[in-house]
Amino acid sequence: MERLRGRYYYETEYYTDGNGKRQSRTVRHTEWIYRSGTFDHFFDDILIGGATELSQDEYESVFPYQLDELVNFEAQYLSGWQADVYDIAVHEGYSKAEGIMREFIENACADQCRIDTYKDLDVTTSHSDQTYKHILLPIWLCTYVYKKKTYHFLVNGQTGKVHGKKPVSAGKVVMVVLIVLAIVLMFVLLGQQ
Repeated sequence: MERLRGRYYYETEYYTDGNGKRQSRTVRHTEWIYRSGTFDHFFDDILIGGATELSQDEYESVFPYQLDELVNFEAQYLSGWQADVYDIAVHEGYSKAEGIMREFIENACADQCRIDTYKDLDVTTSHSDQTYKHILLPIWLCTYVYKKKTYHFLVNGQTGKVHGKKPVSAGKVVMVVLIVLAIVLMFVLLGQQ
């Protein structure tokens, strides 16, 4: 990792204003310091959703799962339940996982090099001992369409964590804002009497 870390310092500058008066102002400057180093991190079990119907952010909205409780698959676990089959290829899932790792590493390196600010961060990564597991995790999904827009409601079947989005009526939002403004205006007018 190579980067320039910046330390802010302040100086007082003097100038003459339009009326001929001498004025002062504080100006921020940055002292740039070159640094390089290494950052090691072990990633374990980056979960990538296997269905393209949901975005990775939607999957992550009901994380975490307690992966230390995983058991070997047996068909009877799904008896009576409908289960999705993954529809992304292994290399697509790995590309998504690489993106998550890259973002984490770059943010961690930026945090290490930042005093007040940083620039020209150059991160080179290498991966080793990569593996993947195909696992089934319980997630309940409700999908509905409202005014031609699709909404998802998700429940983590292990922890019970819930996430969903609901349609927002622009008309109702405007109505509430107008009512609040009317109440505030009423109190202002009553306060002036």
